[in-house]
Amino acid sequence: MCSAAWDALTSAQEAAFEATLPFNRNGAAAPTISGYLSQDRTYSAGGRALDGCRIERLTPPRHPLSV
Repeated sequence: MCSAAWDALTSAQEAAFEATLPFNRNGAAAPTISGYLSQDRTYSAGGRALDGCRIERLTPPRHPLSV
């Protein structure tokens, strides 16, 4: 996740939070990403803010005409 607070949770704390969600992940592994998360925007309303993240490539794409 893109949050120091989430990263600081223990496995037991993550499981306790996930148990409160209205859906259950079972039978399949969590999706993975190829790259890294980069914080790019902050969304706010009603005195609260939420950081937005995007997935960045590990290496920049090559231009098709570059040698």
